[in-house]
Amino acid sequence: MDVATQAENALQVISTRLRDRRLQLDYSLRQLAKLSGVSPTGITQIENGERSPTFYSLFLIAAALELPLGELLEDFL
Repeated sequence: MDVATQAENALQVISTRLRDRRLQLDYSLRQLAKLSGVSPTGITQIENGERSPTFYSLFLIAAALELPLGELLEDFL
């Protein structure tokens, strides 16, 4: 598997983990946006794999979800 495919797979897994955690906490997109400072549109794009998050936005979203980055990225470190 080439590096680009690995990166795409990682993004898909990370996006799913973020969405699953948001739903587990019963947060709406607007609630998460307010807590994280990332727009609802940006969160939707990240969760749907339409946009690669910057480290900064990933950090903000994970912190708002009380999800340690190590746990979010554990399969890729």
